[in-house]
Amino acid sequence: MVRRFLRGLARVLAAFVALLVVAYVVVTIVGRQALTRELERVKASGAPVSWDEVIPPPVPDDQNAALLYEKAFAALALATRVPRPRYPPYPHPSSGESEQRKALSEYLSAPTREERKALEKGMRKVLADNAPALSYARQAAKRPECRFDRDWSDPVAMTMPEYARFQTLSKLACADGLVRSDLGDQSGAFSTWSLNLSLLKYLGPEPTLLGQLTRYAILAVATVPLSEIVQGGGLSPEECRRVDGMLRQLDLENDFVKGLEAERTVSLWMWRRYRETPKSLAQMAGSPASSYSPRERSPISRFFLWLGCRAVGTLDDAALLRYWDRQMALLRRPYYQNPEDFTDRLREEIPRCALLTRMHQPVFMRARTARDKGLAHAGLMRIGLGLATYRTHFGRYPDALDELRKALEWEVPEDPFSGGDFIYRRAGNGCLLYSLGPDLDDDGGTDLRVTRVARVGKPPRSGIDGDIVWRMER
Repeated sequence: MVRRFLRGLARVLAAFVALLVVAYVVVTIVGRQALTRELERVKASGAPVSWDEVIPPPVPDDQNAALLYEKAFAALALATRVPRPRYPPYPHPSSGESEQRKALSEYLSAPTREERKALEKGMRKVLADNAPALSYARQAAKRPECRFDRDWSDPVAMTMPEYARFQTLSKLACADGLVRSDLGDQSGAFSTWSLNLSLLKYLGPEPTLLGQLTRYAILAVATVPLSEIVQGGGLSPEECRRVDGMLRQLDLENDFVKGLEAERTVSLWMWRRYRETPKSLAQMAGSPASSYSPRERSPISRFFLWLGCRAVGTLDDAALLRYWDRQMALLRRPYYQNPEDFTDRLREEIPRCALLTRMHQPVFMRARTARDKGLAHAGLMRIGLGLATYRTHFGRYPDALDELRKALEWEVPEDPFSGGDFIYRRAGNGCLLYSLGPDLDDDGGTDLRVTRVARVGKPPRSGIDGDIVWRMER
């Protein structure tokens, strides 16, 4: 009886194993076919399909601005924050700030010229201490390319501290420009401010989305200082045209897409690495961005989860590529066309067999908002340069943006948060130009930057109130 039972059990187990083998073979064949189709579709679009294709070529030393920027970073007298980790939670923005960094932030965020002048003495001390860094940055700006030496073999562990330091150099250049402008040295003010243009140019080819986000941050910092320099008469009409052309060449939208395409190859790289061992999978699951916690499962269940991820690996990769395709189609749209959070909607479209993709869905809605803020700041600067040129030619500001188009044939970009013209009106001898901002409401030119400063130390708001403003008072 026992032998008969054991023989029956053996047959059942053999049948079960055979069924698993057949299922594995079928899943593998179907998965490979699906993944091949998805990879061919991505290749046909001209986008990279592996991280190796993203890694940029080296740059000769005599053409590489990065070597001089490294000297500038070493010469910085104010503390630079440690780069943020790839995933949240992030450190509090004010943690680890030096007194010089606080002075720099307060000076650049001063809402009025009078408040800024009150902080000028301290700011001049900061600039004197960091003058060698700005000197190296001026030398670096003369070189055609910029490529930092990184370990490109692991895109997840790869550090990019130069992005935070670029922002520090940008703030110093803006502060120096404002101090010089207030002292009447408009030519020197623009010369220093224009270091931002070099930083923006060098960040364009960076094969990381973080590099593009750094560009948007620099644009946000540089807008108000440029408006002050322009009002002081620091740029001739010819220089305004030249800077407008440089801002137009930034191509923020296409570079944003390239950054997303690079992130897609990182996702594929991560998925394949996480399937190597159960330990790798547990590390991924422990990320705050993951919806799965390893503490919720026993070691045995985690092992079988890893086996499942291995078994459906090609199906998972194919699902990930389809998920990315859907997400990128939404991210390409302007903010005003699709302002709602589409995270839950995308998650529902992921098939249940895509275990890794369901556990960890990379979503970049905040990056899209940052992109459109960057577009708004660049648009404000371009139109502001046109307004300054119009004032030089006609002795006044135009009554409407159409006058700028017709009289000077100046290209007027649209507001990325409305899809139409930026809001413009005369204000005494000056003028007011602004974007609706992420709340998509006309707040009458209430500066989003100022409202944020006013809320420091207060509980966060659920909404984002305020406009993105370019103000000309004279």
